[in-house]
Amino acid sequence: ASLDSTDFQLDVEFRLKALPTAAGAPVLMGGNGWRWIGIDVTATGTVGIKYNNSNNLWSKTKLALGKWYSASLQYERGVVRLYLDGLVVLHHTSVPTLNTGNNKNFTTNDFSNGRNHHGCIRRLRVWNDANLKGGQFIVAGSRCGNLRMRGAQPWPTPLKPYHMTMTGGAANSATLIFLGFRLPKAMDLTGLGAPGCTWFVNPIVIQGLVADAKGAVSLFLPIPNLVGLPIWFQWMNRNPTANSFGWTLSDYATMVIGS
Repeated sequence: ASLDSTDFQLDVEFRLKALPTAAGAPVLMGGNGWRWIGIDVTATGTVGIKYNNSNNLWSKTKLALGKWYSASLQYERGVVRLYLDGLVVLHHTSVPTLNTGNNKNFTTNDFSNGRNHHGCIRRLRVWNDANLKGGQFIVAGSRCGNLRMRGAQPWPTPLKPYHMTMTGGAANSATLIFLGFRLPKAMDLTGLGAPGCTWFVNPIVIQGLVADAKGAVSLFLPIPNLVGLPIWFQWMNRNPTANSFGWTLSDYATMVIGS
C-alpha cells in the first residue's frame, strides 16, 4: 500500500515457455481487479505495456521463447518506459493517471481476460522513485555455468568502498571483473564455444583476481563522487572443463551511485 503509483519502477526477469493463443497475455500485471499497469505480450511475441484496464502500448520488439529477459518498467507522472536487457524498447509521454483502486499487488494473471503468463519469472523488485536517486545495485541478465554476481547493502554511495562478490567459479582459478558501460547489444558467445554465455559489458577497466578454493572472489570497490552515474559489471572465470571457450560468465550488475 506504500507504493507511490505516480512515480515507481519494477524490475523482473522472465522467460516465455509459450506465446499466448490470443493477443494480450501478461508477464506481470498490477492489481487482481483493476489491472492498472503491466507488461503484456501478443500472440506473435511483441512486448508492450497494458494500463488502466484495457489500454495497450506496443513496442517493435518481439520476444523469443526459452530466453531469459531482464525487464524494467518505469512510470513517472505520465511518462512510461519499458527496458529489455538495458535497452529502451518503449517510451511514451502521455499515459493518464493510473487507477489502482488501492490494489497495488502484482501478479502474473490478467483478470480482465483470464490469461496467465506462460513461463517463469524471478528477481522481482518494486520500489518508489523511477529515478532511483538513492542509488542501486541490480543484478540481472543470464549467466553460464554457476557464476553469481552479488553486491552488499546498503546501496553504493560516493567515497565509500562497496563490497562485491562472485561465487560459483572453479577452485583456485583465474578470474576477471569488467567495469564499464552496457554494450549497445548483448553478445551471444555460442559461436566462440561458450553456449549459453552472454556478454553484456563494454569495459573501461579490467581487473584480474584469483578465486579461492571454493571458487569465490571478494572485492571492495572504491566509489567515485559521481552521483547518478550508471556503471555495469560482469565476472569472467577460467574453467577449461565448462566449454571449449574455457571461460564462464556471470550475470551482470548495474550500479547507480546514490547521493
